[in-house]
Amino acid sequence: MKKVVGVTLAATLILSQGAGIAGAAEKTAQPVKKAKTVQVDKDKNGIPDSWQKKYKLGYGKKVASRDKDKDGLSNLQEYQLNLNPNSKNTDKDKVLDGKEDFDKDSLTNLQEVQAKLNYRKADTDSDGIKDAYEDNDRDELYTKEEFVVGTNPLTADSDKDGLVDGEEDKDRDSLVNALEFSIGYNPVSADSDRDGIKDSKEDKDRDGIANANELKKLSITLKDTNGDKFKLKYKLKKHKMTVDIKDGIGIADARTIVERLALSYGITEEELTVKVKEVLGVTEFEELEIEVEFMNGKELEVEEEYEEEKDSEDVEDEETAAEEENEEDEEDEEAADEEETESAEEIEA
Repeated sequence: MKKVVGVTLAATLILSQGAGIAGAAEKTAQPVKKAKTVQVDKDKNGIPDSWQKKYKLGYGKKVASRDKDKDGLSNLQEYQLNLNPNSKNTDKDKVLDGKEDFDKDSLTNLQEVQAKLNYRKADTDSDGIKDAYEDNDRDELYTKEEFVVGTNPLTADSDKDGLVDGEEDKDRDSLVNALEFSIGYNPVSADSDRDGIKDSKEDKDRDGIANANELKKLSITLKDTNGDKFKLKYKLKKHKMTVDIKDGIGIADARTIVERLALSYGITEEELTVKVKEVLGVTEFEELEIEVEFMNGKELEVEEEYEEEKDSEDVEDEETAAEEENEEDEEDEEAADEEETESAEEIEA
């Protein structure tokens, strides 16, 4: 029995020692945390001194803004994009560094710099819209499109002529830039498909109306004899058509008015007035105002006040009253003349 006990105790000791050794081994095997590498930037220009030294850029705050390789990107931007500041084409792919698209948002690195966007982030403001399809200056052109027509993506009216860039006509074909983009035309070519027909004379939607003669804006204001009003505002803007209706009268099928009017470029003011009255279904009203603008710039304006038609009896009554009034005036004048004459005779006497 003693021997058995001794063996058992020995085995227990051996096992416990083994467990201790294993535990020690596990503790020893734990990875050692490496200290973070601190980037030294003594000249405080945003670029580590080691990177400046590597590419022989020198030192000083001005180093960050210089463009040693003339690719449109400053040394600081090249550092942030992990590019070679001494080479216009870091990856040797025949695309210059400035024309690369680091964040894959359909804008080149250089375009993002010019538009003051984050060239390392596809959606700079995190609003769910890629930078290329933002319209930060509210001129009806996306950032990407501004670079196609050569306008400034930071200014709504690049040439300060009173027209926003989207309303300009770069190729002089009577179609504005924003519209050409929206219907898939080339705004820098008057004949996008090279078929010998100008874009303005094409019929994109095949409705029998040339592009330039299509309706761009329509405004109708009607005030009925009860003082109630109907207002309609239609506008064809880039990539969308807007119709705003305020109906205090109860015009039938108001939402289809623009479609039913089917206005085209050759319409006259008289024809416009008749057509609007017909579509609105009105004959009597106090005021009617209509404003129309077509794609080619033609504008029409109509202002009309309704005068109630009078029957023959009313007219005769008014004429009789007028005649009586005239007779009374004549009698008054004659009486006044007689008084003057009498006064004159008394003075002579």
